[in-house]
Amino acid sequence: QNITRVECYDISNFAGKEAVGAMTALIKKDGIWQPDKNSYRKFKIKSLPAGRQARRGLDDARAIYEVVSRRLRHPEWPYPDLIIIDGGLTQYRAALKAQSEVLEAKNIKITAYPKPQKILLGWPDAPEEIKKLAERAIYQTHNFVIRYHRQTRNKALFDIMG
Repeated sequence: QNITRVECYDISNFAGKEAVGAMTALIKKDGIWQPDKNSYRKFKIKSLPAGRQARRGLDDARAIYEVVSRRLRHPEWPYPDLIIIDGGLTQYRAALKAQSEVLEAKNIKITAYPKPQKILLGWPDAPEEIKKLAERAIYQTHNFVIRYHRQTRNKALFDIMG
């Protein structure tokens, strides 16, 4: 499988509040992976019930499902060859469920990268290049979503104080 475009997804929230998601993209040009910053996207999570403590695994999975679903419903954005999810099995399954609902997305390879194990779920024999790329993509996406979450949290705080 020739992979030239990768998208990576991560979720950030604070006890279930101000939940946000982010998507970053990498493209392979002349054999070198480069960020495609024009394709980065931020998502405010709409599906999490407000005002209750988060149930971490379930809420992250619901948020991943929402973000991947919303993204895949934008065929005008170029589809990736590979989607990498920052998370474990529940997040991976949520992404697969979102993909199954969008016919045009059926050829996209999806994997998840649970950090402690450092394996690619759904692709155990992935080439070493992809494993390294996954680590880089996760790091990049995590930083991007954390920055967005801080902005969202700060805005909410100022709105309360304002």
